[in-house]
Amino acid sequence: MTLFKFIPFGTTSLALCCAVTATAAVSVAAMNLQTRKNLETAMHDEAYVALKYRAYAKAARIHGDDKLARLFEDTAALEEGHFLREAEAFHLDAGNIANLAESVAEEHYGSTRKYGAFGEQAEKADEHEAAKLFRRLAMDEDDHYQTFMAAIASITAATVKKEKQ
Repeated sequence: MTLFKFIPFGTTSLALCCAVTATAAVSVAAMNLQTRKNLETAMHDEAYVALKYRAYAKAARIHGDDKLARLFEDTAALEEGHFLREAEAFHLDAGNIANLAESVAEEHYGSTRKYGAFGEQAEKADEHEAAKLFRRLAMDEDDHYQTFMAAIASITAATVKKEKQ
């Protein structure tokens, strides 16, 4: 599985991770592919809308409209609830190690490829502020990557220690 290509797993933690992922894969495999794609699209949409509404709420507060801000915040909370229900139906939770492994892969991609490419494009378009933002985001993603890697190492060490006892 390509999720693990960035992760220096020992054989014990790799076996643990594969076992957890295989368990989640069984329930996912029974789901119709189009239904799975629809759930994934719905989750992306709900997450984006929820965060957009939170940004709108912040802007409404800045403009002095607390009532509108609360409306956006309340609606964002509902959208987050939609996301969580969709995530459950999608079987998003594959277990701590597998969840971390996927997160590591996503953060690594963001820090090494996505934001670099976005920054280069922005520089070529003379959008220097956007390029600066993308460089900052790449650094943030790398911090997340390192933090997730440390979490995997910690869980792996605890698992190996427990197995030796």
